[in-house]
Amino acid sequence: MLCAAFETYLNPDFYQKEEVLEETYDAAISYGSAILQTYIAQSGNPDLFTENEIKEQLEKLITLETFSDINKDLFSQISQSPLPDQIIVDLTKIKETLPEAIREVANEYVEKLEPCTEEELMNISTGIQTVPTCIPEGISKEEITNSIAGIESSDTYKNIPPQLSFDLSTLPAQPKMLIEFMIQKNNLIRAILIALFVIPTLLMGLIIFKPFKSVLRWIGNAFFWGGLPLLFMNMTIDGTVKVVTTNIAAQNPNIDLTQYEQTTQFITTIIKFLTGNMVFHGIVMVSIGVALFILSLLISRKNDDIK
Repeated sequence: MLCAAFETYLNPDFYQKEEVLEETYDAAISYGSAILQTYIAQSGNPDLFTENEIKEQLEKLITLETFSDINKDLFSQISQSPLPDQIIVDLTKIKETLPEAIREVANEYVEKLEPCTEEELMNISTGIQTVPTCIPEGISKEEITNSIAGIESSDTYKNIPPQLSFDLSTLPAQPKMLIEFMIQKNNLIRAILIALFVIPTLLMGLIIFKPFKSVLRWIGNAFFWGGLPLLFMNMTIDGTVKVVTTNIAAQNPNIDLTQYEQTTQFITTIIKFLTGNMVFHGIVMVSIGVALFILSLLISRKNDDIK
């Protein structure tokens, strides 16, 4: 598990892999659109936008290219030695595309509105409605779209910061050095972790078991039974999440189960980056174990033939 963690979460290069970027992007966009759709449904207008419509707008606002650039810049900063006092996330591209994306959403919203009834006009005049749910007489759809999108207010988008910064200067020296060491010496740590498993296994086999076929059988068994549980990690994660979700729902009847499931689904996607590597390690270890066991049988048969 430690080796898998250093290959994934603690390895900056891992986050630059195309398949990881695409899977993380899809999971984040799906999670964001599901949360927004739930929020819209709770606001009293559940049929205004489907989850797919929201997802399309989010993909226009934050493209995969923009997500990749932000990700690359972020982890290039984290990989610096020494670790910088501030991590800066550039939001320029998002800020540039935001007005048009908001306008498209507002326009789609307004296009679905019908002329106001007397009751709806009364609600508007008394301030009960803060977001238009109909078209008042004498007001064009363009005006409502501009109002919702904030186009009439010049400060609406100007006040959005071009970047976000995270202050690391307040981190204590020792945790900061530990983070830097784990990132900078990632390959070395992985090699040490592998050696800590392989070398003692080899030594124990050579010291305790003789002849050579028994050594191979011992090492093969160690690799096989050590790797076998790892093959089922992804299935274990799915089952664990399902059990936990069911128990929490039973103990907390007021919880928004849909939103909770969306959150756990996103978290599960991230966890599977780790468990996926653990499954790969399991395949390698089981394969080595089987190969060594077969080799020990071949050596045993060869010795029997010689006798």
